[in-house]
Amino acid sequence: ACFPEYQIFIVKELPTLQKIDDLRISRTLRNSITATRLHALEVYDTEYQQRLNKFRERQEDATLRATNAERGFARLTKIIGELECIFDDPISLQKHVTNIHAQAKALTD
Repeated sequence: ACFPEYQIFIVKELPTLQKIDDLRISRTLRNSITATRLHALEVYDTEYQQRLNKFRERQEDATLRATNAERGFARLTKIIGELECIFDDPISLQKHVTNIHAQAKALTD
């Protein structure tokens, strides 16, 4: 979660709450939370925004890596197709080698 402090806030505000996020709230946990000095959540707006931005950046990076992997796979598939053509028609070797070279270069760019 981008803002785990919300759990402390919720437990403090709802004294009869028994569970939060699949966690049983024991008397010891409640006492510990009650002793915690947590400011009003508005104080954490900047921190929340920073965490949210980092989370979104990680998501974008993961999406970009997945997209690049898909492109690489598509290029490898084309290279395999070119190799299969060479096996089927060895006379066309030079043409297919040129195509393979172009696809392999695109993989490293």
